Amino acid sequence: MARSGVSTKSARSGRARPEAVRGPVADLERHLPAEWWRELFGVLYLRTDGDVVENPASTRADVDALVHVAGLKPEHRILDLCCGQGRHALELSGRGFDLVTGIDQSAYLLGLARRRARQAGLPVRFKRGDARVSTPE
Repeated sequence: MARSGVSTKSARSGRARPEAVRGPVADLERHLPAEWWRELFGVLYLRTDGDVVENPASTRADVDALVHVAGLKPEHRILDLCCGQGRHALELSGRGFDLVTGIDQSAYLLGLARRRARQAGLPVRFKRGDARVSTPE
């Protein structure tokens, strides 16, 4: 590991990796690759954050609040940006919101969302795209 705070290369991948850090970190972003999110949101994400992102009661409560605060009606068009595995989009569609589209960059999570929509017979559209770009892929 480099002691200068500069990234070193991983022996396996040859890609730069951040130096090991111990204790409180004042600026976490300095220690992450610029596009860290490209590789994070896959099966490991669901395993490590599953208590939140795979919790039906939490999802229902989120959607209850969203519908109430935003005054959503079934005829409204809804875009779930950074939808992940589609938990909110699927919950909305299951409640009769038929004009729901989810966009995310993770092919893995979108595949899961599409399978869940098919299994439940829900008409949610899922597209791969970058939240920073106005047109999905």
